[in-house]
Amino acid sequence: MDANRKKIVFVLPRLYPGGAERVLITLMNNLPREYYDIEFVSLSGEGTIRHWIDSDIPIHSLNKKNVSSSLLALYKKLKELKPDTIVTTMILTNAGVVMLKPFFSGVRFVIRESSLPKALINEYGRKGRVSRYIYKYLYPRADLVISPTKLIIEEFKTYVKIDVSNHKVLYNPVNERRLHSTISHFDFPPERAKTVRFVCVGRLGYEKGYDRLIESLVGFKMPDGYDWQLNIIGKGAETKKLGDLVRRNNLKGHVHLSGYRNTPWPDIAEADCLLLPSRWEGMPNVVLEALSCGTRVIAHRDAGGVAEISELADESDVQVAKDMDAFVGMMRNVKPCMPSLPLKSLLPSQFTLKSVMNKFEEMI
Repeated sequence: MDANRKKIVFVLPRLYPGGAERVLITLMNNLPREYYDIEFVSLSGEGTIRHWIDSDIPIHSLNKKNVSSSLLALYKKLKELKPDTIVTTMILTNAGVVMLKPFFSGVRFVIRESSLPKALINEYGRKGRVSRYIYKYLYPRADLVISPTKLIIEEFKTYVKIDVSNHKVLYNPVNERRLHSTISHFDFPPERAKTVRFVCVGRLGYEKGYDRLIESLVGFKMPDGYDWQLNIIGKGAETKKLGDLVRRNNLKGHVHLSGYRNTPWPDIAEADCLLLPSRWEGMPNVVLEALSCGTRVIAHRDAGGVAEISELADESDVQVAKDMDAFVGMMRNVKPCMPSLPLKSLLPSQFTLKSVMNKFEEMI
């Protein structure tokens, strides 16, 4: 290791796809190697996204089942790696890493929290009760807590009631070059000119609100004789329930559950509008990625940081509905608009990779 470079170790519980994982790996991959010596630790070693990590970054797998069983192995690995800074995300991993802080004098501990504390505490049973303890007694010990939206920090202050002087906002970065490289062409059938395409992308869980969207679309018609299609991309615990809802409400000709896709951006770019009916969110990455693909967004106001994105985006690029009636009303105003290459990004500059990386480097 070059003595002039800072040693940064990034930690994740496992290598499965998710928004938090993508953000942490994006931050890691894009640190300049001339200034930083980077290593990565996976607690479980399991997962399907090792290819997300740049090939020059060493990966250390502890092969443990959970955070609690990995603490001793993580302690030993960190002592071996001798980091200047440790960066992690996801609440249980954050807790485990911060618990090791007394044994690493002079090391900077940076944790990232992407969930709304109020939702996590109230909606996740036992995990929620544990989360309240972690927030109150462990997060204040970190050198820095970064969150992707001001709303999260506000909830730490007013709902969890902790000192937030060690909290800062770091927006989620969008690697537009990577997204755009997955889109090589568009091939539209003739009927596309009279069909409005909507798309949803995300885990099929209760919090995403796909059930209330489907129920709101019973009898839905577009004006001016347009047909409509909704493509829901993702998988999760609600898959069967949502499929049953589609069949029961005779929406099979309009609503399609397409399963998980590793690169959903061509589908997003082809759509006329991305829909986000979530019951709660932190900072929804999919909205940022849709804007990067030139696709406008309709979101429910419950979707956390989407209101912050709307304030930064150009007018009408991100519409925020107060309820599902207003949401469906906004959908009726969407018109077919077939995209072409190169894509015209609608992403606010605050979320570009360069802007976020500059701020991240200042923080670490």
